[in-house]
Amino acid sequence: MADLWSDYSDGIIKNVDKQIGVKYKLTLRSLLMDPSKYVSQPNIQMTIENLKEEVGKYFDGRVNEMEVEKKAFEDAAMRSDALTGQLSQSISIQARQNNVPMIKPVAVERDTDEEEKIYIDSVDNSVIALVSKLVLSSLLIADFTTTYGNYKAGEWLFSGHKNYVLSVYMPSNGYLQLQSSRDEIIALLDTASGFIKGL
Repeated sequence: MADLWSDYSDGIIKNVDKQIGVKYKLTLRSLLMDPSKYVSQPNIQMTIENLKEEVGKYFDGRVNEMEVEKKAFEDAAMRSDALTGQLSQSISIQARQNNVPMIKPVAVERDTDEEEKIYIDSVDNSVIALVSKLVLSSLLIADFTTTYGNYKAGEWLFSGHKNYVLSVYMPSNGYLQLQSSRDEIIALLDTASGFIKGL
């Protein structure tokens, strides 16, 4: 289902469908794949809200089993947030000084295979010097910093003759995957609801 949602969320959707069984006249998967099939179903908006609650309960149950992963995520996220703050300030100052536009776009179509990706987990004089070189070689800087709860993980695209992406390293974490999947599935349910309301 990679074209509709992530593989991780696909597994979650399977599990939620098993859990809700025949409670509803539809499955979460079928609703997300083709919401137009349910336009004429009475109380479909209420059903979608109930499904959102079921999804929330499922995720809450899973989160309660992940205390170690949650603690590891929070430790990594606090570190990432601090590094993001340092880098963001340095990049902003240097961009202003060198008249390089810095934007926070909704999206950018990029050829990510052609970008040099640089992941960092600390900020020192060498990283600041790298930022300076990247700013000077850029036509623009796009800020793609991601927020996870109260924490930020910085990512900046330095667009020039060659594109570079500087990212604050955030280790893979089961708790983070679970939270991202929750956001993805709730957004998909909201999209299905909006689609049905629009018809």
